[in-house]
Amino acid sequence: MSRRPLLVFRPAGKYFGHLNLEVMQAAATARRNDAWLYLVEPPNLPNRTCFDLVMPGVRRLPSCRLLDRVLNWYADRDLLRQEQAHLAEQQLSRDPDRRLQQRLRRKIGLPVDGEWLEKEYRLRIALRIRGLQCKQRRLARRKERLMAARSKARTAARTGGGRDKDKAAKAESVERKDELRQVRHELKRVEQLLAEHQGEFAKVCREHPLDPSRFWTWPLHQWRIRRRERQEQAPARHARMLVAGQGESYYRRRLVAETQPMHLRKADEQRLAALAERLGIPPDARIVALHIREPGYKSGNKSAAILPDGTVVLPRNESTRNNTVDNYLPAIRYLTEAGYTVVRLGDRFMTPLSLPSVVDIATNPESVPALDYYCIARSVFFLASDSGPMIIPFMTGTPMLLVNATHIAVNWPIGPADLLVPKYVCEAESGRFLSLEETCGRHHLDHFRADALYDYIELTPEDLLAGVREMERRLQSPGPPGRTELQARYRKAVVQWMDQPNAPNYFRKWAADGGFIGNGDLAQFVVERDAEGGGWRPLERSGEAPAEARRGSPMAISECDDDGAGCP
Repeated sequence: MSRRPLLVFRPAGKYFGHLNLEVMQAAATARRNDAWLYLVEPPNLPNRTCFDLVMPGVRRLPSCRLLDRVLNWYADRDLLRQEQAHLAEQQLSRDPDRRLQQRLRRKIGLPVDGEWLEKEYRLRIALRIRGLQCKQRRLARRKERLMAARSKARTAARTGGGRDKDKAAKAESVERKDELRQVRHELKRVEQLLAEHQGEFAKVCREHPLDPSRFWTWPLHQWRIRRRERQEQAPARHARMLVAGQGESYYRRRLVAETQPMHLRKADEQRLAALAERLGIPPDARIVALHIREPGYKSGNKSAAILPDGTVVLPRNESTRNNTVDNYLPAIRYLTEAGYTVVRLGDRFMTPLSLPSVVDIATNPESVPALDYYCIARSVFFLASDSGPMIIPFMTGTPMLLVNATHIAVNWPIGPADLLVPKYVCEAESGRFLSLEETCGRHHLDHFRADALYDYIELTPEDLLAGVREMERRLQSPGPPGRTELQARYRKAVVQWMDQPNAPNYFRKWAADGGFIGNGDLAQFVVERDAEGGGWRPLERSGEAPAEARRGSPMAISECDDDGAGCP
């Protein structure tokens, strides 16, 4: 009987989106490898509902609070050690003497990371110098005693005192002379050794080498090497827990794509259904869940950085992901007039939304965090923005229309029915709108969300409404969601655009995963307008592109063939 592996996983609990994504990826990994899954619940979660979801095809071990506390303590201790080691490494990397120390260790035959061996080497040299100094003092005192004894014997031999006494004095004088010669020779040798050991450390090590394998710290150094090797070999040992063709990105899109829809437990679903009806959501209503990212949950700038080639990367401004409710009003009215009940999700700090057939559970004090999952699972589709809740539809299998995304590669949807409508990006200085290809260019990637260089403009009400209408047509069409030729070309081209050597870490973390970007598509009206030339830009009220946006050449994407060959 073969034993099944056990996957013990603790997700990052600081941010809502990361929490849901990591739980979903852990469940997909356990399912793929037919492993038992134990989810460790970290403290201070923003929303713990994902731990109560039923995960089809996953063998889960029941949670234990005591075990969670032990595992959290162990993980936090390990993270603290890693953080301290990382800080120490950063301090050493800024130290100009570090390279000199490494060069010195190479000269004296020590490993580059053998700082403990070097310290013991210096200690042994210092102890040897101390021993030579003590021996020098002993020989100097002995020399003085011998010289005094020889002088006394010579004086006795000159003064005389009988033949026998003269003969004995002369013999003693000769004996003292030979002994004194030996002491002087030894003293000279010790003084020479002392002078050699008090010179440059590297020269001393070359002239009087020591065997590091006999050092006291040698076993400790070997233990560090073995520990480092185990850490380096850990990914190889767990390679079978990865998907075939899986890249090294944090956002493992292939795992997300194969996730089976999760659902709430029956008791939780009944409780939340009663709460939803009490808040104004009928049991038979056709729901469209809505989330509009606003300031309050996560804002501020990331710190600036310097790339290895010397490029200064401006800080990312998280507020570029925010949106205003007013631009969504035409799309909301269209949905409510079509018979949908729009359920607005979010946090209690958001702008209140009071419209007919709109239920604002974000600002309702009676709402509970699990109600967001319930409403998204019941929705015909989820109208999402560039924020954490956009991960929930991947868990529940709900189609998603993602609007106001700040980058197409980072936010490319996974589900086959999903659509993406990105924000307009224009240069802050010239006001020129970037094409979708230019948003994947190296300059924009290096300065992503840097509001000093680029403006991230919200979608107009007209384009938001166009996105909702296209999503509705996509879901109402018979059969699986279709993909036009132009949408297919853009989907393949995005992977090619993002295939850049030494891309910024953020995009290696969130963009294409081993050549897989997702099963969703850009909205048709987006690719059509971008392919016309002048970039992805808003339309004027008359339907024409703004004058400054019309300047530019048509996109090369329109000349791609079916398999993506010839794409820039």
